[in-house]
Amino acid sequence: MTETAQPDIVVVEDNPNDVELLFHALHANGVSWNIRVVRDGAEALEYFFGSAGKEGANLAGLKLILIDVKLPKVDGLEVLKQLKADSRTRPVPVVMLSTSQSEHDIMTVISLAPTVTLRSRWISRNLRK
Repeated sequence: MTETAQPDIVVVEDNPNDVELLFHALHANGVSWNIRVVRDGAEALEYFFGSAGKEGANLAGLKLILIDVKLPKVDGLEVLKQLKADSRTRPVPVVMLSTSQSEHDIMTVISLAPTVTLRSRWISRNLRK
């Protein structure tokens, strides 16, 4: 697994420890896809859609997007909304990662129709093995 300009997976996560955990879990489960990490919601939107005359990334071959709900600058919910609103990114499966225990937060995430939503307790129990 490497970070690359032409990724199979994009991880939107500001916590380096969580990024490391995701890399470990993917590797432990035999996933050897190329991964691109972006550290906040604004960087994610710029990566996917471009900004100020700069074109967004080539998304051909993108297989999965993992997004933390609580991100600096632009939160993960807004990133998900924009991904689902764009025909280029709408078909890509999205996994939302949340540390929130608030039912309101979880219901808001679910209403935006990600492919999967994982709470931190599930991640802790199942990916740290």
